[in-house]
Amino acid sequence: MAPITNALHFCMRMVFRELPEEANILCVGAGTGMEVLALTQEHPKWRFTLVEPSPAMMQQGREQMEANGLTARCTFYEGYLNTLPHDEAHPFDAATCLLVSQFIMVNEDRISLYADIARRLRPGGLFINADITSDMSSVEYQNLVKVWQAMFLYADFSADISHLGKMVAVLPAKEVEALLTAAGFKEPTLFYQSLLIHAWFSRVGGK
Repeated sequence: MAPITNALHFCMRMVFRELPEEANILCVGAGTGMEVLALTQEHPKWRFTLVEPSPAMMQQGREQMEANGLTARCTFYEGYLNTLPHDEAHPFDAATCLLVSQFIMVNEDRISLYADIARRLRPGGLFINADITSDMSSVEYQNLVKVWQAMFLYADFSADISHLGKMVAVLPAKEVEALLTAAGFKEPTLFYQSLLIHAWFSRVGGK
């Protein structure tokens, strides 16, 4: 999936070009920190808070940042976002949540996550989220999922899709946008799609 994520990261950099020179960015479910590596390329003064509940993934993220000389620009928090200390005096300028909220199967819980992110952003702060998204009852989904499976077979991985809709909440795009709006984000804008992956940017306070 590297070509897909690389293209997503490029588009993210374009969305975030308006951020201040010393922006402070929250990365929810940061995993190995690949989006951090992508966002640091052109912005040497940006700082990042990486939130990740998996100890193994957090360790990989730390190692990635250390290997690239970025540790001093990062704060690492092993745990869930709702337990991260909330510093209202120093809100984040932007946040990312990439291929994370799709694992929350209950819509109200997904709204709670988005709302928690919104509370930590400054007014007008930017949020980028990406998820596996589609209307599973549609012909479009049936057509796209065949290409999705072909992608994994091409890379010699399993093409099993039984987890989609069961362990991964695959929602129609309009429903994801409605959840973002319910959480306090304004004008969710779809700026990237590759196969089943969709990404939006939206704002707190509608700056």
